[in-house]
Amino acid sequence: MPSIPEIAAAFERLGLSRDHVIAGGGRLTAFGASLADYFSFRASVLNDQVRDDLMDKDEARSLFKKLRGKRQAHCPLPMKIVSHRVV
Repeated sequence: MPSIPEIAAAFERLGLSRDHVIAGGGRLTAFGASLADYFSFRASVLNDQVRDDLMDKDEARSLFKKLRGKRQAHCPLPMKIVSHRVV
């Protein structure tokens, strides 16, 4: 979870007022505390539940090639172009 100074810096970089998130004295407002709780919850879900369901690019490429060889596509397959080469 980002610290209060990190939250303040992010708002500043975006040119946003942080008054609704950080009160005088550098404390979180009620909304800021809810936002911090959300950040914590989101990090927990992503790290503890979602991470194991994701693939890195090599795993995804391998599975795509395996399935592409087993099944006949009935539509054009989308291809991601990176630096003028098909990935």
